[in-house]
Amino acid sequence: MNHGLINVTEPRAGMRRLTSERFRRSHREAGRGAAAAEAFLQGKGIRQEILDLGEVETAAPIAADLDIAAGDPVFVRRRRLLLEDGTPLQLADSYLPMALATGRVREDDAGPGGTYARIEEQGHRLTSFRERFWYRAPTPVEAEQLALDGDEAVIELHRVAFAGDLAVECFVSVMAASRHLFEYDIDAG
Repeated sequence: MNHGLINVTEPRAGMRRLTSERFRRSHREAGRGAAAAEAFLQGKGIRQEILDLGEVETAAPIAADLDIAAGDPVFVRRRRLLLEDGTPLQLADSYLPMALATGRVREDDAGPGGTYARIEEQGHRLTSFRERFWYRAPTPVEAEQLALDGDEAVIELHRVAFAGDLAVECFVSVMAASRHLFEYDIDAG
């Protein structure tokens, strides 16, 4: 169905970010995390490289999203997501309150359904997500890690996952802008 969309250039060698679909519980129950579910729905394969797992002091913006004090410790999962052909898609950092950073969340492979499935196993049923994103120039390190061409831009996305009123994760992603198309279905309710 065309809802009056203008001519949009599809991402080259990238992904449609099916934002309304990727966080469904049914995907976690089928053993797929959000990115894996999105790739599966598009008939693509993705893989992740773990860049870092460990405790860090919370920077002010992340602390605000998690409703904790800046400088408090959090657990971070830093990853790079790539298409099966090796094309880098995004740098993905998940910041978790220390109380939720247990078990497989601390391992390279968070297990079937990913980190969100592990959070729900702890009794924190996810109820909502808040995302905000913007377009900017990459840092030199980001440009290298994402194999960007010349003056190619990135999209920085911040997402907070909630279980009721409790913020259970702050996700920060830097994506190659030319490799993503964001698609939302919004219920007019």
